[in-house]
Amino acid sequence: MKTLQEFLESREGKRYDVYLDSVGKPTVGIGHLVLKEDNLKVGDRVTEEQIAIWFDKDIQTAKNKAIVQCQELDIHNEEILNIFISANYQLGDFKKVFNTTFDLIKNKKYAKAILNIAISKWMKQTPVRAGDMISAITKLV
Repeated sequence: MKTLQEFLESREGKRYDVYLDSVGKPTVGIGHLVLKEDNLKVGDRVTEEQIAIWFDKDIQTAKNKAIVQCQELDIHNEEILNIFISANYQLGDFKKVFNTTFDLIKNKKYAKAILNIAISKWMKQTPVRAGDMISAITKLV
C-alpha cells in the first residue's frame, strides 16, 4: 500500500526544477505552487530538503481542509479522506473550487456531483485526479 506522499508523487510527479503546470502556474517539487516569497523563477533548481519542507507544509494544509470537509460531509473513511487530501493539495480548497459539487455530496446527490466533476475543467486538465474523486464519491453511494 502506498503512503500518502507516494500517492501524491504518483499524481503530481516530483521535479527539482521550477516549471509551469497544466494551467501555467510556476510549480516545483511535489506539486508545490511557487509563492512570491519562494523567490524562484521557471528553470531554477531546488534541493531535496527544500522539497521536503514544502511538502510537509503543503500536505498539512491540505489535510486540515480535508478533515474539516469530511467531517462536514459525515465521511469517516480513510481512503476517501485521502482523496479529499489529494484534491485539496492540488486545488487549494476543494470545497471552495467545487462549492456546488460539495453541496451535492452533502445532500447525497451523488450522481449530480459525479456529473459536475465529469464535465469540469478539472477533468479536462487532470483526468486522473478528477477520476480519483469520482471513484471516491461512487464509494459513498
